[in-house]
Amino acid sequence: MSPEDTHIPISPTDYEPTADQSVPSVLNPGISDNTTSDFFGPELGNDGKTQGIIAEPSPMAEDERTRLLENYHDPRTCGLKQCNHGTFSPRAPSIRSATSDSIMSGFFGRYADSSDSDGGPSGAANARVGNATTHNTTGSKSKKKSTTYWATLRDGLEHQGWMYLAYYFPFLKWISQYRMSWFQGDLIAALTMASFYIPMSLSYASNLAHVPPVNGLYAFVFNPIIYALLGTCPQMVVGPEAAGSLLVGQVVRSSVDKGASGDDDGILHAQIAGVVTTLAGAVISIAGLTRLGFLDSVLSRPFLRGFISAIGFVILVDQTIPELGLHGRSVSHGSSVDKLGFIFNNIHRAHRLTVAVSFGSLAIIMMFRTLKNRLQPRYPAVAYFPDRFLVVVVSAILAWKYRWDEQGLELLGNVKSGATGSGIPFQWPLRARNMKHIDTAIGPSVLIALLGFFESSVAAKSLGEGTSSIKGMTLSANRELVALGTANLVGGCFMALPAFGGYGRSKVNASTGGTTPMSSILLSLISLLCVKFMLPYFYWLPKGVLCAMISVVAYSLIEECPHDIRFFVRIRGWSELALMSIIFLATIFYSLSLGIALGISLSLLAVVKHAAKPRIQILGRVPGQPHLFENAELSPEHIEHIEGCLVVKIPEPLTFANTGDLRTRLRRLEQYGTNSAHPSLPRVRHDDHNKNIIFDVHGVTSIDGSGTQVLAEIVKAYINRGVRVIFCRLPRKGSQVYKRFVDSGIVDMCGGYQYFVKGIDEALKLSEVQDLPSYFEEYGQ
Repeated sequence: MSPEDTHIPISPTDYEPTADQSVPSVLNPGISDNTTSDFFGPELGNDGKTQGIIAEPSPMAEDERTRLLENYHDPRTCGLKQCNHGTFSPRAPSIRSATSDSIMSGFFGRYADSSDSDGGPSGAANARVGNATTHNTTGSKSKKKSTTYWATLRDGLEHQGWMYLAYYFPFLKWISQYRMSWFQGDLIAALTMASFYIPMSLSYASNLAHVPPVNGLYAFVFNPIIYALLGTCPQMVVGPEAAGSLLVGQVVRSSVDKGASGDDDGILHAQIAGVVTTLAGAVISIAGLTRLGFLDSVLSRPFLRGFISAIGFVILVDQTIPELGLHGRSVSHGSSVDKLGFIFNNIHRAHRLTVAVSFGSLAIIMMFRTLKNRLQPRYPAVAYFPDRFLVVVVSAILAWKYRWDEQGLELLGNVKSGATGSGIPFQWPLRARNMKHIDTAIGPSVLIALLGFFESSVAAKSLGEGTSSIKGMTLSANRELVALGTANLVGGCFMALPAFGGYGRSKVNASTGGTTPMSSILLSLISLLCVKFMLPYFYWLPKGVLCAMISVVAYSLIEECPHDIRFFVRIRGWSELALMSIIFLATIFYSLSLGIALGISLSLLAVVKHAAKPRIQILGRVPGQPHLFENAELSPEHIEHIEGCLVVKIPEPLTFANTGDLRTRLRRLEQYGTNSAHPSLPRVRHDDHNKNIIFDVHGVTSIDGSGTQVLAEIVKAYINRGVRVIFCRLPRKGSQVYKRFVDSGIVDMCGGYQYFVKGIDEALKLSEVQDLPSYFEEYGQ
């Protein structure tokens, strides 16, 4: 490439002047009217000879070997005798390069939004197929075409419309590859999941969300099939979860506390659940459409662990009350600590049959859980034994045979489909009469969306992109958001509980033979059959058994907390432990709402603090290594400080977020030589050591308007104080950073392009010259 086309930043050790060079090439300007050649590459001096580079072989003397090495020796491409770029370094050739035809099939174009040598944009197509390809095949009009257009043109691909459709509707991709040999595995996986999770959905609805049990089942009727059409993880199965169901229950309880509904108004509670599910679906859909797939990284691990552990504890306490048969006397609207006090004060009133059935079921399920964990390494098939399904069936049969309801055992009772008991009702949740619940529902809905997407992301990343049998399906966080949001928008119209991907459920699906999203479709059909034909048989299910099943889930939410606590203690992560403790204690002593507010606020503050902190470093020379510079703050006793110079490295893009404190941190470096010193200390670094400020801006890959303004003000302040400012390793000409430096006047304030050099070594040599104007004038003649 020509020197104007690109600039490859190099380390100081990459450039070593030859013995016959009196000064480095950067200090031999030979400067023409506009030029930046000394910064961007060597150029011919006034004597017609190159300055400090290897001469290009004569075309008359080229043989087979020199043709292969012509890019290496060409002074326009590198200019360094000792370089590590390689003979066939994959760099974009100039569109005028004679060797462009030899790499027509490569994808060596510049990055999108970069600029050509004339300062114009290179276009998106150049980023995909390279300047040479787009120029030679299409001419100047190539810049008006999309990257995808030129990629498909180069590879001879057709049916672009179908590719787009199949990308955004993955159902079209996997159904076209579906084989009947996969059906058996998908069916077995669907039946296994139904036996485990249909009773769980009834428990979530009845005991956590405080809505009619059938509304939990609706989440398995609609959400899995919608996700199968739009989702990008073939083996992930969506459904209701304990945390989301509990948050729905909090909204329902808040409505009851405000007098907007009664304790037994199941229809209104179902409508409130529909509002929460719809809002959660809307939030996550908008996030997907606006490409906010990184949202799962906003919530920190300590926040999630503390909050999920608190949810597990709250669920355990809540379920203990009906397991003891004390639900009629429950303080259902108090905190978990209040409920614990109630349990200890009234445990002598516990109903014996309820206690026996509930804790007997809990013991059986926990026993099978432990046995499975121990036997599964040797006998993997034991994981599919439907122990919970058998506990539910046996307990229902015993309750029917021995009429336990007449002995005071509470049963699930009549489970109706909809308000009238016939069909699945469709009700638009955001009607005028439901607007009064919006204020209460919006906060929990956002958290349900974040927690649900986080758990779905964990499940999707753990499962990967499915088996190799399905070709072309790739995970996409943004499309996952749209798929999950659409599923919940549809589910909300039928007053279903919020449903997201679950790791345990998806793992069961994958390990029992589920290969494609067909297992999700079959699960939806099985759930629909249950709604149509099996609801009368749920009458005899003891509520204590359903509570026991939820208690096992709550225990699984808590059991990983000790491991995380031990880990953070081992690494002395006291701030993480403090965050976990604050969220946990606020949740159990007060409410989930306070835990949510504190957790999200503290997590966002941590993110903002991290983003707003400039990571500038002061560099020093490593003793015995004259070309090696390291962070002087890490081991100051092993670093040589450079007399008369302050070498500052900025290793990150500059934005409005991290430049606000830049001036203060630079001042602290000038006064103390470190950012770690407390500002109350007296100044320890003399002004004579700050006569030259050298900025290593190799890490500044982008800079916004606010960052440019702050940097320009800093440079101007230094110049007014008589401090020489030198920049090294500035991105190449034509880049966004380069243009901002020129347009803002930073280049002119420093004294021109002579003060923008390739490396720290050259900057130090430049700083040693006392009378720079005379020096440049002398060497420029």
